[in-house]
Amino acid sequence: MSSARGERVSKVPDLTLDAGLPASIDAERVLLAAVLLDNDAFAHIGETIKADDFAYESHRRIFLRMTDLMDSGRAVDIVTLVNELSRHKEIETVGGVAFIAGITEGIPRRPVIEEYARIVRDKAQLRRLMGICSAAIARAADQQEDAADVVGEVSEQIQQVAEQGILSPLETFGDFVGYTYPTVDDVFRHSARSLGLPSGIKELDRLTYGFQRKDVIVVAARPSLGKTAVAVSFAKKAAVELDQTVALFSLEMSKKKIFHRLLSACSSVSLNDIMEGRWTETNRRYAIDAMNQIAGAPLYVDDQKGMTVQRMQAKASRLKTVTGHLDLVIVDQLNHVVPPKSAEKYRERRNEVGAIMRALGEMADHLDVPLVVLHQLSRENEKRDDKRPRLSDLRESGDVEQDADVVIFPHRDSYYAKSSDEIENRKAEMIVAKQRQGPTGTAHCEFLADRGLWQDKEERASLW
Repeated sequence: MSSARGERVSKVPDLTLDAGLPASIDAERVLLAAVLLDNDAFAHIGETIKADDFAYESHRRIFLRMTDLMDSGRAVDIVTLVNELSRHKEIETVGGVAFIAGITEGIPRRPVIEEYARIVRDKAQLRRLMGICSAAIARAADQQEDAADVVGEVSEQIQQVAEQGILSPLETFGDFVGYTYPTVDDVFRHSARSLGLPSGIKELDRLTYGFQRKDVIVVAARPSLGKTAVAVSFAKKAAVELDQTVALFSLEMSKKKIFHRLLSACSSVSLNDIMEGRWTETNRRYAIDAMNQIAGAPLYVDDQKGMTVQRMQAKASRLKTVTGHLDLVIVDQLNHVVPPKSAEKYRERRNEVGAIMRALGEMADHLDVPLVVLHQLSRENEKRDDKRPRLSDLRESGDVEQDADVVIFPHRDSYYAKSSDEIENRKAEMIVAKQRQGPTGTAHCEFLADRGLWQDKEERASLW
């Protein structure tokens, strides 16, 4: 989880304990007393509890100073703790020396530290949930924001609270291997199962092993080279051919136009014939078959303009909850995503794009899906003899390149110099310019301009 999420959660109202918030003063005192009596107890507590988990201000300050002492390698006892609190002018705030001395009175002789830590952590989660809900009620009553924006951000905050409750202690590879790979053969079997969602282009899949869950895959090209066609081609492969659930956020093109493109891609009917209403009996049969395929595919399209990542995440989360599945999210395109409110302080577009990319990364992680986002290249490659794009050609390249897990450049020589040779015009490439977990390289494919379809070159062996 990024710090940005954490900051948003911390901004919820700090409700007072007088309002009856969940808390256990006894459990908190036992944890503090356990550290005073045996510094080794801090190893068990510090792994799962932080200062903000304590409901009472005095307990929070005491635990914070205990942490300072332990982090600096000093012992924690009544004398050192009082001295540390005094140094920060907090001794009277926490109740004075008498309060510190009385912490250990009346605690169980052999407290089960893990159980008391669980109680404190559980109460802290309940308080955070109440704070989030209280803030949501106030925002809803104010009526200054769209409901979807409020719901999206609140859902994200609640998800973070849920994830904070999942403990993941350090472990040795011996433990990890024991329950993940009982035998060396399992390593290979697990690797085979980790192959991602196919793109529909075999050479590309050989480079990337398919689209991996939690990855942000940036597909960048110049205008009119075929970026939206890439999105439609990927969606066709996943939803229509493989019956995988796909959410496509078309922030630029209407749902009607996306359907026309998909209909052409799924049939042998050219996009121009569909747009201009030129039908033959053969085309009609092909179109009927394609429409039946599309109608039965789990492909969900949203063409609402001006959406934030938070709103898209809220819609995708609901889709995943309702259908029980979500296998791919496509965003067309990055330039049309509205920056989060946290980016309002930025004056430069590059910084806004950085905030959007980080939010997309959190979205992919939260939804546990590969997320394909289309982006526009600058004109820099047009100034070179070799028009093949480079990472430096990305607009706001630093932030996009940094936060993307995979960067793919669809490329066609015919875009820059159209040939009279039909076969030459179909030749295309998918250039994998960046990949965190794999090689870079070029995948050869073909582009059928009349159908707006990127496909495997092996489907037309005569091309290469």
